[in-house]
Amino acid sequence: MKTGSATLINYTMSTTPADRAEGLRAAAVLGLLVAAATAVHVIEGLVMLPLGPFRLGLANAVVITALYRLGAKYGIFVSVSRAVVGAAALGTLFSPVFPMNFGGALASAAAMAAFVSISGRRLDPIIVSLVGAAFHNAVQLAYVSLLVGTADVFYLALPVGAWTIVSGIVVGTVSRVLVVRFPAAAVTVKRKA
Repeated sequence: MKTGSATLINYTMSTTPADRAEGLRAAAVLGLLVAAATAVHVIEGLVMLPLGPFRLGLANAVVITALYRLGAKYGIFVSVSRAVVGAAALGTLFSPVFPMNFGGALASAAAMAAFVSISGRRLDPIIVSLVGAAFHNAVQLAYVSLLVGTADVFYLALPVGAWTIVSGIVVGTVSRVLVVRFPAAAVTVKRKA
């Protein structure tokens, strides 16, 4: 007789009590990661407001940690969740800024997830962070170009590219620390039986 097994998202009632407890613990860890990424996103949004679009993107350090420790779908979930909840907290959820930020977060998380998965989690978090920053900023420039109806915004590619390198290295360095310190045994993801 096969019993179901718990994963972070696919929680079923046919699991054993031990599997349910594990599933609840896994959901709690995922919730904490979303909360941490959202808090960092909101604080950074408020603190770096004078710099306009130039933010470090420190919430991506939490996303990268989730990618390395939990896997691609969980890292993308953390990224998308923090983009939505953070926008709601900052009051930008229904503004033209939201699609730009959401698209950047989704593209960044998907690209980082691909690189982490393809490398078998052997790629240095700084490289993954640089990839994420590049995708995030490229999508945002493309969105602004479509919004204003001109490709002239791509003249900003040089300063945005320089900022991409700086922010990618800073976030990657923080990610290195978080990935090492995040307890590997915090969540055990089981495959379905």
